[in-house]
Amino acid sequence: MVDAKEKINEILKDKCLTVGGRDYHITPTTHNKRLNISAFLSKIAPQLQSGDMSFVTSHEFKDIKKIIDEMTLFDGGLLSKEKDHWEYFPVSEYYTFYITMMTVAVELLPVRPTA
Repeated sequence: MVDAKEKINEILKDKCLTVGGRDYHITPTTHNKRLNISAFLSKIAPQLQSGDMSFVTSHEFKDIKKIIDEMTLFDGGLLSKEKDHWEYFPVSEYYTFYITMMTVAVELLPVRPTA
């Protein structure tokens, strides 16, 4: 069985998260946006450990979701442009996607330009 750290490293390497058989391709975001995600993830860590997903209705999460949707490609387009994307999939996949993406996003660095 693959542990969580190995799975995150695999996602980072492939820049692709598969949920429910669907591939979500990940693009880097800015340092400040990664910091926002990291701070939010730290804040909700106790909730995640207890299985409390009530944070998904918060305004803070909506801001984090927007960052993630803008750095994720689905079927060749930005997830942020997909109207009602999650209406067609189980809530458990929604949780899996955003929790995993928060963890991945803080580690995904852009390719540094060479001089």
